Amino acid sequence: MLALRAQVAGAVVDGPVLVLLDVSAVDRVTPSGVAGVLDLGRVARAAGGDLRLHGLSRAVAHAHAALRLDVVTRVYGERAAALATAGTP
Repeated sequence: MLALRAQVAGAVVDGPVLVLLDVSAVDRVTPSGVAGVLDLGRVARAAGGDLRLHGLSRAVAHAHAALRLDVVTRVYGERAAALATAGTP
């Protein structure tokens, strides 16, 4: 997760970016993983960008609902759907 954070932090130096994170292969969600994803979103949004999760796995769907993460992250079934709304934060 630290390597991914460094990539996002480096990308936002040039301006807002849309970070797409494919979570389709995630089979277990940990507190540190949730914190890492929330941090990625914070970094992207601080620069005027956004974080979009796509490819919802059962584990991510459960965690997303149980932790009420819909307040801070958007999840899309497919990558194309996440991209289609790129103009809306």
